[in-house]
Amino acid sequence: MAGRSSDFANISRPLRRALAAAVFAAFIYSAQADSGQEKHYVTCANSTTLISLPLTKTSDSVNFKCPANYTLSPEVSAKQQFCKDAKCNVTADLDDAYKLQAANKNEGYSLTMVKQPAASTNLYFVCKETTGPDLVRRVLERTQSAANASTCTIQVPVHGSSVFPASAETVCEKDPLSISLSPEKSTVIFRCGKDAALSPTNLENAFSGSACTTEKTLKELGVSGSLVEGSSGEASADAQTAYSLTVSSFPTESPAQLCYKCTTKSQPSDGKTTASECRVVIDVAQVSSSAGSLTAESSILAALALCSAFTGRQLL
Repeated sequence: MAGRSSDFANISRPLRRALAAAVFAAFIYSAQADSGQEKHYVTCANSTTLISLPLTKTSDSVNFKCPANYTLSPEVSAKQQFCKDAKCNVTADLDDAYKLQAANKNEGYSLTMVKQPAASTNLYFVCKETTGPDLVRRVLERTQSAANASTCTIQVPVHGSSVFPASAETVCEKDPLSISLSPEKSTVIFRCGKDAALSPTNLENAFSGSACTTEKTLKELGVSGSLVEGSSGEASADAQTAYSLTVSSFPTESPAQLCYKCTTKSQPSDGKTTASECRVVIDVAQVSSSAGSLTAESSILAALALCSAFTGRQLL
């Protein structure tokens, strides 16, 4: 019996060592795997007030967080919502195509495209400054409310499953690319050339005039419309992203000229970074205010006629 106990002790010692080594190796592997899966949360830095994080296909995720002393709007709750504009003036419910999650200890947020919508669209989330000495200083200096606090806007361009038709796309290859829009043709699809990035980053904005220097909102330029980012229908590997601008309301006081820049950066052998630009200049036609008034009047008359039909009473 004693011999068996001694043999067991002698055998179990190397087994214990092997087991310990295996456990240690498993721990190291697990730690490396977790490290490799660690999420990187993007946020506004320095003077940046907007970052753009596209979702291009099903299962894609974007990870973002608010700067210190900022809170997210809309708040993440059981009723998941998003902002319909970059200022978060209007909110709406996220549908089941998306899943928004908050990380532990408010480290950040992850938005996943569970299923791809048919049409391209833009989602926004806005981080608003709530506390901190900078906010107090600005409020005291301006003697205004906290509504003027700085913000960090997360813009999420969602690529729809319906790609833009390649035959309708115009490519900015030779500066400038000139386009005209009118009530008869209110939508244009364009894209930048190889390795070029579009600006302004904020899809609610455009540059004013062919000089392409002063950034304004479309509303400030007298135009109501929307610019969405989506997938190009061009088969070329260089054609990844295209943009569709639709004007829903044309200016009445004067024509508008919108401008977007496609910028390509290169680094030659001397190590100095250079940039080349191709401007997309879009002339938006003016319409008479009387035409707008007649349209509104016609709508009112039609509504009154419909009410008369239902009530049997003459309303005019």
